[in-house]
Parts: sequence; C-alpha cells; structure tokens
Amino acid sequence: MGIAYLQSGQKIILDGSEYVMSRLISNNEWQLECQNSGLYITYKTSDLEDLYIKQRLIFSRKRNNFGYSEIQSDKNQIIYLDTLSEELRDSAKTKLAYVKAYIKSGEVYKTKKTLSPIIADTWGKIKSPENAPDWSTVCRWIKRYVEGGNDIRALVSKTNLKGNRTK
Repeated sequence: MGIAYLQSGQKIILDGSEYVMSRLISNNEWQLECQNSGLYITYKTSDLEDLYIKQRLIFSRKRNNFGYSEIQSDKNQIIYLDTLSEELRDSAKTKLAYVKAYIKSGEVYKTKKTLSPIIADTWGKIKSPENAPDWSTVCRWIKRYVEGGNDIRALVSKTNLKGNRTK
C-alpha cells in the first residue's frame, strides 16, 4: 500500500497521457506538462482530486523488474508491504494514523505542546498501541514518513535488520 501526493516532479497518468506536475501556481492550481507534446495545462487541486477519485488520474510509481513498487531501506533492502507479517503492517498503519493526524491538524511545529493533544485525540479513537506513544516517538515517525516520500513503508519497523539474530 503506497501513498502518493501532489508535488512538483510527480509523474501522473491523466486520461491515458503521461504528465509531470511542474509547479504549484497558486494555493490551489497546478501546472502539468504533457510528456508527449510538451504542452502545459493547468488544473485546480480539487479537480485533480476528483479525477483521482474517478480513477482518471493515476500516480506513476517506479517499478522494479518484478512489478512491485519499491522503497529502499537503510541497508539497501527493498521492502514489499504485501510480504510483511500482519503484525508489522498493523504497526505501520497505527503509526500512519498518528502521522496523518498531525498532518491534518496543520501544525507547523513538532513540540510536546502541539503534539500531545493530537496524540491523545488519536489514541482515544484507535486505542493502539496499548499506551499512547510519547510525543518524541511520534515526531520520529513524522520525520521518517516525510523523508521516506510520504510512503507507509517508511514506518515499517526494521528491528530485524539489527545485529546477528541467529543465536
């Protein structure tokens, strides 16, 4: 399960034609460049979202030889979300809930004062994990998520990559 978002340089397929999102013109308008003709067209953000919902807009993803979208981990191992255990997927989804709550809040600063109410509200809704995570933990999740290209796979635990676990 990947997450795509509107950003400069994002490749999309719109009604069968390939486009690159060139730039955000104003708060709600994007300039798209057609890869075939080189022509520029302008769309409102809300129109692009509607086209995505109607499945007329598709985010183009880098695919490997096996047809999977990929993201590199710290040790150059590719993580395939569909091959992970249910426990790891659920953990990543839980972390994503906290990250999305922060993003949705519109807060700019990641401090104890700003994150604590968001964490408490989110934990009240999903009751996962057993205890509400600390604000610094959620701050690390936000950082990993953003640096990972807003992809849920950046939130997958990598403890299995630590040390020699064959003993």
